[in-house]
Amino acid sequence: MKKIIYTVSLTLFLVVTSCTLERESYTEINTEMFPQTETDVELAVNALYYYYNTGTWNKDALFAADRKGWISVSEFTAGTLWTGWGGQWDKLYFQQWTAGDTPAELSTWYSRYNVISRCRNTIRTLEKVNLSRSVLAPYIAEVKALRGMMALFMYDFFGPVPIASDEVLDNPEIFVYLPQATDEEYDAMMESDLRDAIADLPEKAEIGRMTKGTAMMILLKYYMIRGKYSEAEILARQIYSMEKSVYSLLDNPSNVFDFGYLDNNEVIYRLSGNLNATSTYQNFTAECLPGDFPFGTMTGGWSGYLMPIDVYETFENGDLRMNCLYPSYINNKGEEKKGWYDENGKWTGDNSQLQLGVIALKYGPDHNSNNSTSANNLIIYRFSDVILTLAECITRNQKAVTNEAITLVNRIRNRAGLANLDAVAISNYDIFMEALFMERIHELFHEGHARQDEIRFGKFTTFAKKRAVTHSKTTQSVEGTYNRFPIPETYITESKGAIRQNSGY
Repeated sequence: MKKIIYTVSLTLFLVVTSCTLERESYTEINTEMFPQTETDVELAVNALYYYYNTGTWNKDALFAADRKGWISVSEFTAGTLWTGWGGQWDKLYFQQWTAGDTPAELSTWYSRYNVISRCRNTIRTLEKVNLSRSVLAPYIAEVKALRGMMALFMYDFFGPVPIASDEVLDNPEIFVYLPQATDEEYDAMMESDLRDAIADLPEKAEIGRMTKGTAMMILLKYYMIRGKYSEAEILARQIYSMEKSVYSLLDNPSNVFDFGYLDNNEVIYRLSGNLNATSTYQNFTAECLPGDFPFGTMTGGWSGYLMPIDVYETFENGDLRMNCLYPSYINNKGEEKKGWYDENGKWTGDNSQLQLGVIALKYGPDHNSNNSTSANNLIIYRFSDVILTLAECITRNQKAVTNEAITLVNRIRNRAGLANLDAVAISNYDIFMEALFMERIHELFHEGHARQDEIRFGKFTTFAKKRAVTHSKTTQSVEGTYNRFPIPETYITESKGAIRQNSGY
């Protein structure tokens, strides 16, 4: 059985003193004393995982289930996830934010660019440790992959963010107004860090730790955002070639998210759930679970997130991926709760979730839980995404529909219980790309990829405007502008102009 990495709340490095763990800022650490041993090195690397955990109530958690988390923000703004809670949730769903009025959590998101510097400082410290390269290289590679992951998500939301040079990091007592990096500087950092990480990371590791495949996925996602489809195709083919030796496509898509398949080989990167640590709860299920929905031994769901009805309506009959979608259910009192179309053809329902869409419980129940939290792994990257991404890259690069791309898409469809794409769907480039896009929506819903998929396929703004019209809402969304979030004005003001607002705000 594989070990699972659990992280604790700390600043930068863990310092062992007797049997206790103390917190110290990086600048206060005496590098002549720490780190020295491999155990010290491992603790230093473990400390960085604090910023990449799942805890909903942890303001620093990259994968929190609420508005602080990358998955929720990505899916809400893409319109594939919604809630009846209104307020700032609607601001995300209808793309109503402005430079001076954004959901509070988006303002805190920008501060995460400091993690990029923390990772770089850790790398520089580890490079000075008097241990062999064979010992140090995998740890340094791990930090480079972590740095790349944070840099990817920052670029996803804001474009290039400030990157402190080594010269600046050498002189922390000298205050410097850091400007955003250029796209070229960002490219160089991502290429350098992630190529190094790919070379030195293992193919398999403890759950939650960086692996070769994870670093490859981070760089692949970055290439797709940057429109570097030739480079992306090469990388996607390399990951695809790891099928059978490292990764595989499960026979049933539901099994990927079932508690009984925690360690399945379709998953490339996952975060482990831990019922005994608030920073590593898997709370995404709780956000979606109605409070009266009998779901294994789990109780007390938060009756929040749902799949909007317009997304649900795009699924084909017989799609196995719909098995976790509920337009109706029998509650714990034996009563039927359902959604339906009224006499005007408008969807409504018996409770606040079903009034807007359907219950989406992508993760199976954790039968060890006696409350709303779950120890299910939170899945970030998986092999089916690689297959669809490779098909997309082939099509974009060839500017034509190829048999190879069709076969790849049909692999995902067939696994979901669907027939091959019909003759119309493969008849020309535009129609095939539309079918491929919808396959990504159906395969990867509520996994955090919908926002960038919609941006890449030119649908992000138009879908938001359509939602606004359907629900008689206003939207601030302007073509191209909302592909990035505004930079919080406090950073712009405090930087004395070194940081510039994103275009359109």
